[in-house]
Amino acid sequence: MRIGVIACKVFTRELCMAAARSQSICDLHFLPQGLHDQPDLLREKLQYALDRLEAVHRDAPAWRKLDAIALCYGLCGGGTAGLRAGELPVVIPRTDDCIGVLLGSQERYLSHFLQGDGIYWFSPGWLEYANTPSEQYYSEKFSAYEKSYGREAAEWLIQEENNWMARYREGVYISMPGINNRPFAERAQKACGYCGWEYREADGSIAMIDRLLEGGWDEQEFLVCPPHGMTRQSFDGSKLQADAQCGGNQPERLACVPENG
Repeated sequence: MRIGVIACKVFTRELCMAAARSQSICDLHFLPQGLHDQPDLLREKLQYALDRLEAVHRDAPAWRKLDAIALCYGLCGGGTAGLRAGELPVVIPRTDDCIGVLLGSQERYLSHFLQGDGIYWFSPGWLEYANTPSEQYYSEKFSAYEKSYGREAAEWLIQEENNWMARYREGVYISMPGINNRPFAERAQKACGYCGWEYREADGSIAMIDRLLEGGWDEQEFLVCPPHGMTRQSFDGSKLQADAQCGGNQPERLACVPENG
């Protein structure tokens, strides 16, 4: 099976590891971390990436055509709802976000919330690509604010920005198999100390990513949107559903999308 994969950069290490051992041929494409903060923008970027892969698939010789496109994303604030499939099925994990994927299942993710809310999650990819809280990060931000607005205003801005920390009581680092976790865990522990959170670790898993790349998807775990279908948010445990034949095939749509997406 040949699969085109579109993923958030937080999965770089885990996805490359899974692709290296997968029986499928995996064509990996990464989008910047942080798009989930603006679900409409995430949807726009994903649609553009889907359309580009569809164009490559249409022009490829028979032996290089794709069998499906897999998204290494969850629902992500609704950003993966409203996507239009082309000639290929589109497969998406039925999780709230990337944390469920990194833990190996939506069920494991929910089990942590049953123990109490207020968890800030860390993973190798989050620590590499996201603006995770730390003394250095806020020191640099304070210096930039002070230069622009003066010391008093900078102190007020940092205090206001850091109000969100009170919503969390602990930071949990997801320890991923096959990865040198020590430097990432140390950074997560320091961040928790800076924020005043309790620190602990949880075992991560690449099992869901492995299954995403293998095909034969269990529709209890993955949405398989059929060709020419459209994804939509489902307000139940399934997270996402698909409507078939929404809009039909639109092979020229890519030409209308600017190159900078």
